Amino acid sequence: MTHVELFTQLMQVTAIAAGLLTWALATVIAAPRRWYWRSCVAVVAGSVSFGVLRVMLGQVSLAWGIGIACVGTLLVFITSQQFWSSVSGLIQSMKSRRPSRLFALAMLLLVGLGWGLAYRHYEQTQLEQADAMLAASTVRNPPEVIPASELGVTDLGQTISLEVPVEPACLSDLEELEGVSAPIQQFQKNHLIRRGPPDDTSNCHGWVFTNGKYNIAGRVVDTILEQNKYVSVKEPESGDLVIYRGNNGEISHSGIVRVVLGKKDILVESKWGRMGVYLHAVEKSCYGQDFEFYRSERGSHTIKVVPNEKEKPTKMMD
Repeated sequence: MTHVELFTQLMQVTAIAAGLLTWALATVIAAPRRWYWRSCVAVVAGSVSFGVLRVMLGQVSLAWGIGIACVGTLLVFITSQQFWSSVSGLIQSMKSRRPSRLFALAMLLLVGLGWGLAYRHYEQTQLEQADAMLAASTVRNPPEVIPASELGVTDLGQTISLEVPVEPACLSDLEELEGVSAPIQQFQKNHLIRRGPPDDTSNCHGWVFTNGKYNIAGRVVDTILEQNKYVSVKEPESGDLVIYRGNNGEISHSGIVRVVLGKKDILVESKWGRMGVYLHAVEKSCYGQDFEFYRSERGSHTIKVVPNEKEKPTKMMD
């Protein structure tokens, strides 16, 4: 089961729990007796479930809409006085004048327990997937690289180390790796548009700054930003640079803004390590939510590449 499928299931359980908790609390507090008041409570509870699904998953299927409506109707029925009168033996054993309140309290406990177990399962599965992903990445990602016979040069003359893979992997092997990559599987459904095949000639930084000809380490990207006079901007435009940072502030990923439809609708194109090139929403990637936009007046993100004089073989004298 992929991370996306697991997250979807958790959000569905959360939506059900939120709706039932809303209904149970309203029933305990207000104890509505008339069917139309109970119907109002059920509609509110159903709206809560619908809202959670809409916000967290972005869409609500027809089946879920019908299911929420059916559950709401059932709640209206089972909280009626006639229903409880039909089970008078149970009511007498409870010794309660309003058994629907007792039922609602029991539901509170069950819903809380059920959601807690579901979240525990989600958290445990996430940890297992993270361990598996880390193990896979340690063995198969990234490729072993060596210094290239060329150097990058910034606008102010600072040299930048360029790297190339020792043994470039063939396309079929990389496509197989791409197909089982946990980060890609996590966001592939509804979030990624594949724009280019995988290759280990370049990583994300090399794709941005050398047109995909070399690998560039993330630790030197700050130097490129400073030397090429990039400035941070709050409102990005097409062609701007987007830089993602890790927990310690280190640069983990870079890409290029392609489409800006609004403050919350920004599409970015980037290369995911040695995998393919993808078009995705700026917040929909495996590189987190800590990103910043940069702009330069130079007209291109590509740095100058020159031969590395130190790598040239010395001419032998006769």
